[in-house]
Amino acid sequence: MRMRLSRNGFEQVLKGASIYSTGGGLEMGMQAKMLGSIKRMPEIVSIDELDGGDYACAAYGVGSTSVTNLDPGEPLKKGISILEGILGRRPAALFAGETNIEALVARAASSLGIPILDADSTGGRAVPEIQIDNFFVANKAILPLVAVNMDGEAVSVTNRKELPRIDSIIRKLATRSKSGSAAVLDHTIRISDAKRILTKGIFLRSYDTGKMASRLVGRSNSAELLRRYLKARLVINGTITRVSLRDSGGFLKGFYYVSDDNGNEARIFVKNENIACWLNGRLMVEPPDSIMTIDARRLIGVHNSKIKNGMHVSVMRKRATALWRTQKGRRIFGLGAFKKDLREVA
Repeated sequence: MRMRLSRNGFEQVLKGASIYSTGGGLEMGMQAKMLGSIKRMPEIVSIDELDGGDYACAAYGVGSTSVTNLDPGEPLKKGISILEGILGRRPAALFAGETNIEALVARAASSLGIPILDADSTGGRAVPEIQIDNFFVANKAILPLVAVNMDGEAVSVTNRKELPRIDSIIRKLATRSKSGSAAVLDHTIRISDAKRILTKGIFLRSYDTGKMASRLVGRSNSAELLRRYLKARLVINGTITRVSLRDSGGFLKGFYYVSDDNGNEARIFVKNENIACWLNGRLMVEPPDSIMTIDARRLIGVHNSKIKNGMHVSVMRKRATALWRTQKGRRIFGLGAFKKDLREVA
């Protein structure tokens, strides 16, 4: 598959990606601004279109999801230059480090003149930490890594011994800038290996979902029809009644609450993304499964930087990919990995 979407078509990708993103990634308004700065939209290619000996790498951002007005263009250009110096060659394609950063990847790919690979490395959702990644489950190094914060300060990591500290290294770099954010390029991988490690088809999936959501907007049962299309399970339809989120250590952390007309209340724990959900005090959704909080009127995913009291939402659960349902996947991205965060926000 090779396709070059129009700007309007790519907007449908962003709409669909917002639904799958679990409240994280880049906020849609910020991504729309990035799209506006791209002169020529890059091609999107399936993994079978590339030679097995070629390389691809990921592009993504690190920082609190509360920051939504940044332009990562210059940090990406600097990072790409550093990465090329390390590799001695340019990658054949870029893929999304996580779902819902598609405009950032498009901008980076356009500046390089290379296509976007229709894949991500986090199971088709957004995640709060670098080690929550298909590569770590598959025991594949994500190095070399290059990160550049919004003030232009850069760091590169090539030694595997640094892997246990990788998230801390990048977070410290990000928080040293006034914006608290950084652009990252890493996950350089041969296409032959990428076929078994990456989560494939995420751009096309988001495009199709965005188009479907657009068709359903305005129908009386639109959120339910979208749920059926997504093959998701309903947790609650209701109104956001309380929001207790704050920036802490480079993350947006805390809880928000959704109540319905029958007296049910859902409590959703956030660490940048929606991580776990309790309904009437009972744990209903835990990682690695996805919690998708969808604006019931506009049928877009609600970014956690935009959560507000009074919003009418539909909260849905979607099962994680097979890789993340393995014993190792659940150990890396299970609720137990967030005990410290839960104590902090309790």
